[in-house]
Amino acid sequence: MFDGKSYIYLQNEPNIFKKVSIPSSPNIACGIEAFFFPINSKRGLKCYNSRVNANNAFKRQQKAFINQIGPKVLSKKVFKIIFPVNFDSIIKRNIDKSYFLDFFKYNSIGYGYFTEIVQTFKRDRGFTNKEYHELSVKINDVFPRLNLEDDLHFGNLGRIKGKLVCIDFGDCSAF
Repeated sequence: MFDGKSYIYLQNEPNIFKKVSIPSSPNIACGIEAFFFPINSKRGLKCYNSRVNANNAFKRQQKAFINQIGPKVLSKKVFKIIFPVNFDSIIKRNIDKSYFLDFFKYNSIGYGYFTEIVQTFKRDRGFTNKEYHELSVKINDVFPRLNLEDDLHFGNLGRIKGKLVCIDFGDCSAF
């Protein structure tokens, strides 16, 4: 069943797997605790190394979307992701953050969800101080007990239809 070539396998229910094709050269983005890669022009996969982290990010992102400060979650729940044996080589070709490769060194399973694609920024801000401040205030209003606004930088921001949004809802950004 697991051919290990250009697919990942998603598991929503015991013994039920969905085979999902991945691009041959995905535009992978990663941070301290998660990575993201587009599946097509409309949706991408957000992946974490634990179900707890994935569930926390999933819930925060749903709340952010409802409050118009984050992208739409395109999954009904977090699912298990089974990576092919060669997936670490796909990652190595597409990212320059070696610390994240340890994710695949010891584990071929992750947890994640589909999310809306956003326009991200490459090494420049791409937004005004006013936009940044307004988003920071709104994040603090929506998530008063978290510190998401403390981790706002160009790598954790994007645009949807011209509007600045937060794209990092992981535990490292929240505490």
